[in-house]
Amino acid sequence: MEEKKKGNPAWVKGVSPNPKGRGKGTLNNWNHKVQATLSKCRRNPVQELIEIADLAKANRNYDLAGKIWLELQQYREAKRKPVEVAEVSVTPEESKERVDAAIEMLEELSGRENQESSNQTQLGNRAAEMAPETSPDQDVRGDSGQ
Repeated sequence: MEEKKKGNPAWVKGVSPNPKGRGKGTLNNWNHKVQATLSKCRRNPVQELIEIADLAKANRNYDLAGKIWLELQQYREAKRKPVEVAEVSVTPEESKERVDAAIEMLEELSGRENQESSNQTQLGNRAAEMAPETSPDQDVRGDSGQ
């Protein structure tokens, strides 16, 4: 009596029948079924989530609204990888000194701007005093325009 082998005789153990795998963008069976169901409903799930978030906000359920917006955000932007930050140890005294230095710089800049604006005002007043009075009909250039 001849013994019959189980399975597909064309398949060799340890060798993939599809070495390239499924192509990019090809939906798996579950995603295909979900898309088919959504197209039958004729509703946009993202739009529905936005409406639910708006309703939650209107009902002052800010926690739910925030969670929905965070969930939707991941589809708007690519996920960012965390950045390593070197630890900088700054004492409270050093921090206060830095803040004080920044405030001094801002005050200097503000003082300069005020001084410049007052200088411009003074220059404007002097120019008005020195300008001869002319009428719009007179030629200001001093020549007859030829």
